[in-house]
Amino acid sequence: MITSNTVGQWHKILAKAAVLVVLSTFSFVTQAALITVNGTNVSFTYDDAFLGLFGAPSVFGDSIFFTPTNFDAVSDNQDGLVTVNSTVNVDVTIFNPDAFVFDGFMLVERGDYSLVGSNSSVDVGGQLRARDWTIDPNTEVNDSIVETAPLTNNDGEFHNWEAGATVAIGGAEWQDVTTIRVTIENVLRATSLTQGESAFIEKKFAGGSVGLVVNPVPVPPAVWLFGSGLIGLVGIARRKKAA
Repeated sequence: MITSNTVGQWHKILAKAAVLVVLSTFSFVTQAALITVNGTNVSFTYDDAFLGLFGAPSVFGDSIFFTPTNFDAVSDNQDGLVTVNSTVNVDVTIFNPDAFVFDGFMLVERGDYSLVGSNSSVDVGGQLRARDWTIDPNTEVNDSIVETAPLTNNDGEFHNWEAGATVAIGGAEWQDVTTIRVTIENVLRATSLTQGESAFIEKKFAGGSVGLVVNPVPVPPAVWLFGSGLIGLVGIARRKKAA
C-alpha cells in the first residue's frame, strides 16, 4: 500500500536525483572550454572536451597536428572484426582575409601495425570534411582517408603505415569565407578469424595543413573610372601641347 510517507520519501529521492543531474550537467559545462591557438596566418579553435582519442593538438605555422597515445584496434585469435573510431572538429579562421583566402586542407596520418596469420587484417578509414563556417554551413567538401599502400605484411613485425586526404576549397562560393570547420573522422579496423592469429593497428600522428592563396581582390570600379579619366586628361594635355 502506498502511504503518504512513501510518497514523501519518493519526492525526496527524486529531488536529490534532480540536484545530482543539475550538478553533473553544470560540472560538464564548466569543464568544457574552447581553446584557440594562433598559427602564422590562421587560428585554430577546438573544444577540449570533445577531442576523443585524438588528444590535445599542437600548432606549427599554418598546420595543426595530433599525437594520440591510445588510438588503436586489436583483434586476437577469433575476435573477428574490431573497430575503433573517433572524430574531432577544428575551426580555422584567417587573420587577414583581405590578404588571403582558403585554397584547401590536406590531412596526413601515420602509425604502425602488426599482423600474425594469413586471415588477419587491418585497415584505416574515415573522412575529411571542410565546411563553410562563415556564411552557409551547407557548403562543404569532403574526401575519404585512404592508405598510401596496402597493409598486408603479416610477418608478425611492426610496420609503418600512412594515409591521407585532401579537400580543395575554392571558387566563388568560398570567396568570402573567413572560417571553415574541419572535421576529421578516423576509423581503425583489426580482424582475426582463426585461433593463433592477431591483428593490431595504432594511429600515432594526424596532421592537417591549411592551404592559402593571395586574395585576388578586384580593383573597385571607382578606381577604374578614375584611371580612365586620368588617361583622358593626359591625352587632352598632350594634344594641347602639340597644338
